Amino acid sequence: MTLLPKVVGHRGIGKHGLAPENTLKSFILCMEKNIPYVETDLRVCKTGEIVLFHGSPDGTIPFYKDGTSRICDLSFEELKRLDVGGGHTIPSLEELFIALEERHSSMELNLELKGEEWKRTESGDHQKLLFLVEKYHMQQRVDYCSFHHEALVHLKSLCPEAKITYLFNYMGQPTPLDFVEQACNGGANGVSMLFHYLTKEQVSAAHEKGLSVTVWMPWIFDDSEQDWKHCIQLQVDFICSNYPFGLMHFLSNIVSNNDNI
Repeated sequence: MTLLPKVVGHRGIGKHGLAPENTLKSFILCMEKNIPYVETDLRVCKTGEIVLFHGSPDGTIPFYKDGTSRICDLSFEELKRLDVGGGHTIPSLEELFIALEERHSSMELNLELKGEEWKRTESGDHQKLLFLVEKYHMQQRVDYCSFHHEALVHLKSLCPEAKITYLFNYMGQPTPLDFVEQACNGGANGVSMLFHYLTKEQVSAAHEKGLSVTVWMPWIFDDSEQDWKHCIQLQVDFICSNYPFGLMHFLSNIVSNNDNI
């Protein structure tokens, strides 16, 4: 039987509608449902705290005032006054680590270095991130990923044992022919590719070099059982899904029924 991929909750709970994306409630619900991995987006606010927020590519907060303010323009105190839906606020990475610790959760994290700020190697933000991870003993439970590959290389230079994953297909860009070479040259442990572009040949090429393969679902896409079956046939290692609860149920049924895909 084909090995089944692991579930990664996109921005936490994804699009299930039970809590806004990238909120503590979203991650806590994943803990309660035993989702093994979640993905979240790291940005740095004006006062230096690392916060969990996606937003537009430049970190603009669409629902704040005139829609032109960015995460990096606001202090953490200002961000905590924002309601992202249902009374929920933008959490810090440290708040997520504390929530994991308080609930004795073994959930692992896929931390995406989201904004352009992560390309600034002189900022000290990478050191701050590594310090937080070490403070909460998360070194073995964190995988760093980014479209900004140079940011990952810098992180790896500061912490050679850090696990890094090269993200590809930013804004629908095609996968470079040398994607495996790029990842290996950067010391990556894995690659992460857009669902609509990924091929069996690419998965095989990555696996031949010892790279794990994650398939990520775009936020505008409602991934379904047919899509998950296709991912299993591709033999990916992780599925970053907008519906992690549904995917968990789907995979559990395969195991229970001893089905072949």
